[in-house]
Amino acid sequence: MRETYEIPQSTAKVLIDAPKEATKAVVLALPGISGGVFSDRYQPLVDAVVASGFAIARLNIWDNEEQVLGMTIDQIQQDIDRAVAFLQGLGYTHIAAVGKSFGGGMVLANTKAAIVAKVLWAPAIGVVDTGGTLGELRTQKLQELRGSLLDITLDRAYLAACHGAVCLIHGTADNSIPFANSQKLQATILDSVLVPIDGADHSYRDKAHEAQVIEHTVAFINASLNPTGKQVEKK
Repeated sequence: MRETYEIPQSTAKVLIDAPKEATKAVVLALPGISGGVFSDRYQPLVDAVVASGFAIARLNIWDNEEQVLGMTIDQIQQDIDRAVAFLQGLGYTHIAAVGKSFGGGMVLANTKAAIVAKVLWAPAIGVVDTGGTLGELRTQKLQELRGSLLDITLDRAYLAACHGAVCLIHGTADNSIPFANSQKLQATILDSVLVPIDGADHSYRDKAHEAQVIEHTVAFINASLNPTGKQVEKK
């Protein structure tokens, strides 16, 4: 079953694919900065999640890089929060999130307790011990950011306030966001694991690498949303 919804009080939309058998578990998915979350490039993830018995909600806050650069972090976080509330209103009580690159950074930065697990594909966000820059950059349009996305940083205190187990998946041959960045994140986030994809680039263009990413993603989500191995409560 597939249905597109407009998020109330927002220009964002969400495309939900659900298995035939009703479920209360859903995966919220955000794309990288280039957008295209409704495109076929995310279909392998959709198919794998639905085959596991979970619904997947692809959140379209931006369509392309130009559009997202005109936004602020606050606007994006508000849309994530609205999407979570919308999914709860549809009856989903078990929520995980998957974010690619910039989308992964925004998923990690979200503090909503309703998101119980986060899978981040090469997240484009930095980490420091103290003095993270997220607070001062929240209301600044991303196009005004003079450096890279890694200049948006979270510190230990901020990460301690974030909810949900975290799985970082990162290619060791990533030339866009260094693998070492996810190593630093994993070392800082208490409840986290790092899965290296040997030889993979930033976009997992190799089909074998993509398959590994999706396999690890679904395994972590299944363990987080269904930790006892019992069937998740139906609607």
